[in-house]
Amino acid sequence: MGAQKRGRGPNEQHSMLAVGIAMGVAIGAGYGVTTDNMGAGLGIGVAIGVALGVALDQQQQQKKRNDEGPGDDSDETGGPPASDR
Repeated sequence: MGAQKRGRGPNEQHSMLAVGIAMGVAIGAGYGVTTDNMGAGLGIGVAIGVALGVALDQQQQQKKRNDEGPGDDSDETGGPPASDR
């Protein structure tokens, strides 16, 4: 049995949480070095990173919703669905 590749389809979006955490850890490590308290710096960095990752995810989802345009329940003219006419 071979290993199966688990790729993402073209319509699946990537989570920005890992990116946010990585950025937060980098910021926290810098803070930890300057204050000589690496444990607190990394803790603060992870917290900042999670908040940043969630914010980036929300921004990405909002952009995707804005790019999709009107829903599927109306025709090309933007009027009500044909069944309601």
